Amino acid sequence: MKEKAAEVLALVEETVGGARMAAAYAALRGSKERVKEGKKKYLKLQAILDPEATARRKIKKGEKNKAQKKRKMDHLTAHKAKHVRAKA
Repeated sequence: MKEKAAEVLALVEETVGGARMAAAYAALRGSKERVKEGKKKYLKLQAILDPEATARRKIKKGEKNKAQKKRKMDHLTAHKAKHVRAKA
């Protein structure tokens, strides 16, 4: 997959030109950063205006992270048990 991405990037850069490619990439990156900063400011403002909603959001996020860790550990232990049985 990484090779294909590099190949496509090289093809686009060759077709469009290095300078235009760099300018478009910089504009895209700047736009993405502005959106991220706007979201960050919005969340900080919401934390001040509605602390209960912020707490609910954090609790929900923590539960999602906990479930993800559980799934990961279940997968690893199942894979490890399978691998150990295959060796024996």
